[in-house]
Amino acid sequence: MADRHPEPDSPELRARWGAFAWTEANAAKAREIIARYPAGRQRSAVMPLLDLAQRQVGAEENTQGWLPLPVMEYVAAQLDMPIIRVLEVATFYTMYNSRRSVVSTCRSAAPRRACCAAPTTFLPPARRRA
Repeated sequence: MADRHPEPDSPELRARWGAFAWTEANAAKAREIIARYPAGRQRSAVMPLLDLAQRQVGAEENTQGWLPLPVMEYVAAQLDMPIIRVLEVATFYTMYNSRRSVVSTCRSAAPRRACCAAPTTFLPPARRRA
């Protein structure tokens, strides 16, 4: 299972992403996304807005994208919801990267056989704690 804890808050992180705001194009998309939901239910737009924010961060960094804490706070403020609710969504769903670098490994034998002609190293199966 991937590490689902967000990147630790730091002055460098705040300096880089503390002034996050939508680009003009993404601001229009965000308004369109929020308008899809009935009055009082705009918080339901948290998932598409997190995706939009992750894509914008990725475009700015020329990476796949991730969600720094100030960006999640921006989304929370836009939807008038507590940051903890946004964090719950961002850390629960694996489609959101809440850390800069994400490394995930598959411990199943099927993908290893499918993508490796001659696998040389196998990860031991995960041990369950009693």
